[in-house]
Amino acid sequence: MNEGRRISLLLVFLFLAFMIFPVHANAARGVLSDEAQICLGCHANKELSKILDDKESLSV
Repeated sequence: MNEGRRISLLLVFLFLAFMIFPVHANAARGVLSDEAQICLGCHANKELSKILDDKESLSV
C-alpha cells in the first residue's frame, strides 16, 4: 500500500470517528424518565439513610 493511500484511509477513519463521537456522547446523557427523576430526588440527598435489621445505617 503506498503512502498516499494510507494517509487517505487514515483521514477517512478520523473523519468518521469524529462524526460519530458527538452523537454517541449526546446519546449517553439521555433523557431521564419521570420515574428515574423521582428516584434521584431522594437518592441525591446525602442526609437520607435507612436503618437495617442489624441496626447499621445505610445511606440511600
